[in-house]
Order: sequence, then C-alpha cells, then structure tokens
Amino acid sequence: MADLQAVSPEQKAVLQQGGIRAVLDWLIDHLYCSRDAEAAALDRLLDPAEELNSKQLLAFLPIAPQQIGRRIQWLSLAELQGEGFLDDLEGARQRLQQDAQLSSADPSVRKLLDWAQQQGFTDQDRITAALSRLLARIQDDEEALLYWRELDPAAVDAMLLRLRWQAGVNQLSQFGYIEPAQRKALIASSEPIPAQAATLAGLLAWLQEQGGISAAACTERTRELCLAQRDTPNLRALEFLAEIAPQGVEEIVQFHELRRHSESRRALLNTVAFFALLVIGGLIYLFWPVRAPSCDDSDTKATLEKMWFTTSVQTSTQRLLQGDKAIPSHSFKDMGELGYDEESDTRACKVTLVMDGEPSPLGFLIHPADKGDGDNYQVQMRPLEYVTVRFGKNAYARDLGQPLGAAALDTAVRDGIQQINESSTALRRLHQDDAEDPVLGVLPTANCSKLAGGLQSCAVLIDYDDALQSLVGGSGLVQLHAKVTLQQSAGQWRVTEHFAEEFAKALLETRMAHLPGKSAAPK
Repeated sequence: MADLQAVSPEQKAVLQQGGIRAVLDWLIDHLYCSRDAEAAALDRLLDPAEELNSKQLLAFLPIAPQQIGRRIQWLSLAELQGEGFLDDLEGARQRLQQDAQLSSADPSVRKLLDWAQQQGFTDQDRITAALSRLLARIQDDEEALLYWRELDPAAVDAMLLRLRWQAGVNQLSQFGYIEPAQRKALIASSEPIPAQAATLAGLLAWLQEQGGISAAACTERTRELCLAQRDTPNLRALEFLAEIAPQGVEEIVQFHELRRHSESRRALLNTVAFFALLVIGGLIYLFWPVRAPSCDDSDTKATLEKMWFTTSVQTSTQRLLQGDKAIPSHSFKDMGELGYDEESDTRACKVTLVMDGEPSPLGFLIHPADKGDGDNYQVQMRPLEYVTVRFGKNAYARDLGQPLGAAALDTAVRDGIQQINESSTALRRLHQDDAEDPVLGVLPTANCSKLAGGLQSCAVLIDYDDALQSLVGGSGLVQLHAKVTLQQSAGQWRVTEHFAEEFAKALLETRMAHLPGKSAAPK
C-alpha cells in the first residue's frame, strides 16, 4: 500500500477535496496501482455476481460515473419495485437501456422515479401509497431514511429530527445532565421538536432556555465529566463531550499527551501472560490515550519484561528438573515496527529474544483491549511469520478473497478443520490436552476463482498449531498455503467434501518442508 504518511499536507488537502477519483489517480501516478488493475476492479464492481447494492456502489461513482451510475440505476429499479413503486421491472430495465436521455452520471433515485412515471411504469397515486408504507417501515432507521430522503425531504427531515432528539435526550440523561423522569417526560412530549435540537449542543442550549437545566449546573456537570476523563477515559463520553465542549476534549488529549511523555507514566493495569519461544499468546493491558504506542516505547519494553518474568517463574520447576537454571539470562534487542493498521489501531512489531546467548526472532501486536477492558491497550505475542504476512511491508491486501471476503473464508476453513479433528480419533488425542483453537488465523492470499456449479476456489494461508510437529520436536506453529473449494449452502459459504484432502495436502507439504535439511515453507 502507498505510504500516505509521506504525502505533504498540501497534497492531502487536494486528495481529500478530489475524493476517491483523485486518490486513485495519485496511486496510479506513483506506481502503487495501474490502469489495468483499475479496469479489473471496475469489472468486478459492475459484475452482477458481486451482488453489490446501490448504496455500496454510490461510494465508487466518481471513478466511472457513466458505467457505475447506470449500474446503480439498474439496481435502484429493483429496489423501487421491491418497495411497491412499480411492477414491470424487466420492462423498465429494457426501456432504461434504450433511453439515452436519462443521464447515468447522476443516478438519483428521485430522478429515476420521475423517469419511471413519465414512461408510464407508475403513477402518482401509486408513488404516494408506496412512499407512505416505506417511511412507516424505516422511520426508526436513520441510514435508510438518509438513503430515501430525496423522495420526500420534508417528511424524512422531521423523522430524522425526532430520532436525533430522542438520542440526544438519552445521552444527556446517561451523562447526568437531566434526571430519568425528565428524560421520560421529554421523550413522551407531543410538543413540536425545535430544529436546533438536531445537535447535542443545540438541544442542551434549548433545555437551558426552557429552564430544564441551569447554565451553572450544565457548566459544572461538563467540568466534572472532563475531569473524569483524565483518570479513566471513556470513548463514548469523549464523543459526547466533543459535540458539546470540543475545547474540553482538546485539553483532555493534551493532558494525556503530557502524562504519556512524563517520567511518572501510568502503571500497567493488568497482567495476564503466557510466553514461549514460538507458541506465544500472552496479553498485557496498557493505557495510552491517543493511538497504539510505538514498538520500542519504554512501557512496551517493560511489558515484555513482565511477560518474560511471569513465564519464567511458571516454567522454573520444569527447568530445574531438567538440570537447567530456574530463570535463564535473557535480553531483548532489535525492536522495530513491521506495520501499522489505522482501521484497527494495531501496531505490528518484531523483537529478538536472546536467551542464554541463543537468539530467537519473535513478533507481537499492540492493539486496543477487548471490549470491557476500557480504553487500554494489549501486547499480544504472535509468531513473527504470522505478524509479517498480515502487517508487514509486503502484507497481503485486506480485501482479497473476493467475492466471499476474508471473514466468510475464515469461518468456513475453521469449521472444516474442526470437523476433520472431530472425525479423527488420532487428532482428537493429539489436541485433547490443548483447549486452544489450533487455527490462529486464516488469510486469503488472492481473490477466488469461479468454478462450475457455483463453486469457488480460494487460496488461503492458514496459521495452524500442528500437534504432530510439536511431538517430534518442532515449534508446532506452521503456515499452510492451501487452495480450498467452497460452496454456498443455506446462505453461508462452506468447504466441500474435498476439503480434508486439500487440507492434508497443504499440511503434508509444510511438514516435509520442515524436515531437517529441507528449506522453510514458502511465505
């Protein structure tokens, strides 16, 4: 992927103003993409087999307005038929193909409906009745209301105002600005909703005007909430404050930035560690307010040391029985970053553990803690190969595996491996002492290929804990390059009856590559 951090602020402003078309042109100009790749991607967007809806395609409209716009109109006609605005879908689509007057560069659903009425595929009475049913059905769905808004802006805006009013009142109650009884009364009120209540700041100002809360009480509650975020930041509270007191949020961020760089940094909140040379799954909870800390940050180093010490103590008895030192000498060196994923706020790192003079390269991730652990960060150890192929400079693109998608492939392959393990007595015995899932991850390495009979052939990388490798002295954690066949059943993608053979082939090839004298499995 392109290193957009190297783009100047001026260039970023131009790209943001130009939208997705400008970004794509920039990527092509700087050789991160090609016109051939753009054409292939456009073919996929226009392919009916991709099953994209008109809402999804709207984001890509600037790339090829005429072609994508016509595809959106084609899909929008089906949506209008589904909502009862018209009946003769095929007739309307045939007329659409022949009509050069209706511009496809602006695939507005309002203009499309007007066109359908002019062509005789619907009439005003039918439109009025269908619109009434539609708005009654989606009145509590803000996303759907925004999509259909152009059919009746006034009615939709009134519904959106009601939804935002209710959400705002609930938030003010949640964060202590109004009492629960006051919240119920406001929600149940039949009085007209003021237009200014569409925003939290406007709603709060209106309540002060109406005497629902005093300016002094509002100021004091905001001060208390801001102070609380200095001790235990909460994402929902910060988002709330950003709307009513943006200056307060800036001060909170500055406070934590100063704290983060001060000598008296916040102590680690919780330690749960399991550390081994290659089989590593330890978690340490950390606190940083803005984004994942750097790989060589002092708190990151302290976390690794704590994980090392905890695990050394856990294994000290076994080492003494083997005649070794209870806690071997060690050091960490060559800490560095492999990549950073902004979407998940995950930083991928590498480090070399030198234990009794023997170096072992390791990988680890720094990412937000699981739900329920606040706004803290975890350090999670993972094999270096696992981290590299997912976050490294030459990592596989996250959108591979189409048209199934990475999530569907992960689920299907995991289910297939579980069925194999459950059906084999020997495999059950190998894994019976291990409660962990033997599959660390499934990653598509290319897009899938369509086969006859609706099947798909997909190339995947499976990070697998091979119990047999462990028994014969190997690390156990291996990366399997497999090509699997999938079929759709009951709306879900599943592996076929050939999966056991496909998986066994990949596993055998990897085991052979790990035999003494053999080169490592391909990455």
